[in-house]
Amino acid sequence: MVFPIEIDGFEIVCIKVRFACPFRGDMFINSILSRLLVVTLSLNLICSVQSDCLGAIQAWSINPAVKVFHNTHKPADGKLRISVRMATGEYEEAQIVIRPDRDISTVSVRLRNLTAANGIQFSASNVRYRFVGTTRILKSSPVASLPDLLCKPPAEVPDGLLEKARISVKEGYTQAIWFTFHTPKETPAGKYSGHFAVIADGMELRIPVELEVLPFEIPAKRHLFVSNWFNYKVFADTYRVGLWSDKFFDLIALYAKNMADHRINVLQAEAPYWGGPLDNTIDFYLNDKSELECDFTKCDRLIDLMMNAGVKDRVEFFFNATFESWAKPEVLLRKIWARPRKGGELVELSPDKGLRPYLQQLEQHLAQKGWLDRTMIHVSDEPIGKNFDSWIAASRFLHSAAPNLRRIEAVCTIGFDDDLEVHVAKLNDYFTWQEYYQNLGLQNKEIWFYTCNQPWGHELPNRFLDQPLIYVRLLPWLNWPTRTSGYLHGGLCNWGKGKDALHYEEDRHAPGDHFIIYPGPNGPLDSIRWEQMRAGLEDYELLWLLTARMKEVKRRLGANAASMDPAEASDAMCRMVVRDNTSYAGPDELMLVRKELQDQVLSALQSPLTMLQCIPPAGSKVYYGPWNIIVAGVTERDANVRVNGRAVKVDDAGEFRIQVRSAHKIIVEVTKSGRTKRFVRLFAKGSGTQPGCSMIPEH
Repeated sequence: MVFPIEIDGFEIVCIKVRFACPFRGDMFINSILSRLLVVTLSLNLICSVQSDCLGAIQAWSINPAVKVFHNTHKPADGKLRISVRMATGEYEEAQIVIRPDRDISTVSVRLRNLTAANGIQFSASNVRYRFVGTTRILKSSPVASLPDLLCKPPAEVPDGLLEKARISVKEGYTQAIWFTFHTPKETPAGKYSGHFAVIADGMELRIPVELEVLPFEIPAKRHLFVSNWFNYKVFADTYRVGLWSDKFFDLIALYAKNMADHRINVLQAEAPYWGGPLDNTIDFYLNDKSELECDFTKCDRLIDLMMNAGVKDRVEFFFNATFESWAKPEVLLRKIWARPRKGGELVELSPDKGLRPYLQQLEQHLAQKGWLDRTMIHVSDEPIGKNFDSWIAASRFLHSAAPNLRRIEAVCTIGFDDDLEVHVAKLNDYFTWQEYYQNLGLQNKEIWFYTCNQPWGHELPNRFLDQPLIYVRLLPWLNWPTRTSGYLHGGLCNWGKGKDALHYEEDRHAPGDHFIIYPGPNGPLDSIRWEQMRAGLEDYELLWLLTARMKEVKRRLGANAASMDPAEASDAMCRMVVRDNTSYAGPDELMLVRKELQDQVLSALQSPLTMLQCIPPAGSKVYYGPWNIIVAGVTERDANVRVNGRAVKVDDAGEFRIQVRSAHKIIVEVTKSGRTKRFVRLFAKGSGTQPGCSMIPEH
């Protein structure tokens, strides 16, 4: 029987035998009375020193919201340690970097179980490691330049995650290794520790690992709609399988699971229509009376597959009209090509003979399947002022044919009002016309935002390859303060041509705009952008969860808290990350805010229950002369309140109020029965004459 023993940083192999051995020694971890120690230095002696440098390899940890290029050097304060803090049901990423001073022929990673103080183990099967690959870009994102962008083309940009257990690394090449932790919902809360190891040509570099599992679950239900358009035609062409064939659906099932794991909850029920006949999920036939009949067999199969995988909150049907040319004023209603059931060539049908009965049958079929209330149909993509009137006419045609089908569109102008149920504004347009969209929201209209090849430049985040990685994670954070209920992007897998999965050379639009995952030989290859998008969606769920808990706090505090906003705490946390429309926290700051957000979720329902209201709201600009901020709140009776160290009177109803001067940072401490809760509210300095302040909480 072979078992390892660690001695002074070395791991050696012992062989258990059946006769007693008289040797005793304190150097062994376990008492060895019946074991014969056999040390075979040439085969079994492995260096296992806890160090950030092993022989010719430098190694360090780095924030997973940072892209690591091949010429990245170790920072002076670089340390090698993985530290993860997460709720149950959540995914969390970590990233380490290695840089050898000589060629390494084989690099791999050894994962081990992590152990809590009570002996409970966190299985290594809940952790994945992958090497970060690169994608070549041939041009930069539009209207931007260094240092706004990370690199100058042509360049190899870190993005795809390789499904390889081991790779080789050249001398002087900086290689990132990506770790993905997942905590099943039944994972016991607690702190786990242990180590993983990088194995480089037989030498072992230990990585200390700390995992804290928090005693709450990230919501399994998605509270933000997320649509990444799946181009099934491109998908089938890339994998060289028949569109809608059994092999096609087998591959789609792998992608559907991956999408659900990344919190995508909007499915596309057909391939995009850009004009002309297309082999799509719905087959059109003409009966003996020359009437249209729709066969939804393939469509149902696709929807069932996606929903069974977990992509199930909304169903999206593509364009029922198209532009003759995007810049021209006319929108052309979709033509339906139907095949006579008795045989023969396709027959082109006018909108009244084709599109109208199709929409009527679609609405009826969706109602029978129980999918109508979650279905959305597109009119024609991205209408602008020049074709606005024609688009409105097309939208009304659709509504007259199927009045119970919700209409959705990515739009590039405003004024659609009741001719659209789901308004999807391009992110830069949303902020340009923010008052208009806020008013629509007050009318209970559903508002999303989208990014595509735009917005350009560095003011607003997007998911381009040459932009900072944190931009992708910030996108869901922007949904919170804008109160938008969804995010849309047109490019899940619009792959171009390339020599292999990770070399789809981008020469169309901005690099990375057309895809965020890669076509692996056995299913999808994740990207670090895809992983960070999920991280941002989980951050959004933390904001939602804190608000849900504050609603319960409001209920418990009763009538005295009637005027309090349950979203105030989440808004305050969000404003530490999204400071205004164009100013955002960096990767390390975001992680500090996330920790504070986790702590707020943990303590929200603990005594003393407290709700705050600041005037102006936290995150607002305050102007020196001096600064004036009103802090009000409701807490439990007999609680003591201090604001910036000053005692504040709490009345018999638990209410308090104070005006704070000459401070841009508000610290509220509420104490009762020996328990103290601390709240931080930060404000931006509006005066250029005063030194700036950090919009992150202190730890």
